[in-house]
Amino acid sequence: MIKAIEKADRILAGTKRAIRLFSHLHPVNADFWKRAYLTGGARPEPAFEYGPVGFSADELTRRLDELPLDEFPDSKLAGLYFDAARFLKGTISMLEARGSDEFRQISGELFGEPSGKLAAECSRFVLGAPEDAKEPLIGPKAAAERLKRYIAEYSKKYPGFSG
Repeated sequence: MIKAIEKADRILAGTKRAIRLFSHLHPVNADFWKRAYLTGGARPEPAFEYGPVGFSADELTRRLDELPLDEFPDSKLAGLYFDAARFLKGTISMLEARGSDEFRQISGELFGEPSGKLAAECSRFVLGAPEDAKEPLIGPKAAAERLKRYIAEYSKKYPGFSG
């Protein structure tokens, strides 16, 4: 029975290591996006492309199907391992569905969907100042100018300071 748990641990850990969720996602226009942000210009949405996943979905799924759950001494423990395997299988399916409508559906099933309230709060954060902001948000150019001014004032006040 201990050997069954050890085998199941090895299978789950090996599968989890093989998946590496974000290693297949590569930004296409990261340099442009960074320059635009730093100069206070347009705010383009970063674009991504998907690289190969780096694993065989069939092989990982086959391994998960080999979990010796019937040899576990406790059905509750077996249930926990079953749930972990089901989550990993879902993650594999989600990565296989990248670029399709099915991806979002599987992602929502695995990780949940944001509530309307949370989505609205995120939109406010991304699009502008939060409701309780004491002053309006400024762009990176204005922030850099303000910082230079503060450093100059501080340098006058404290001559040994070098910003």
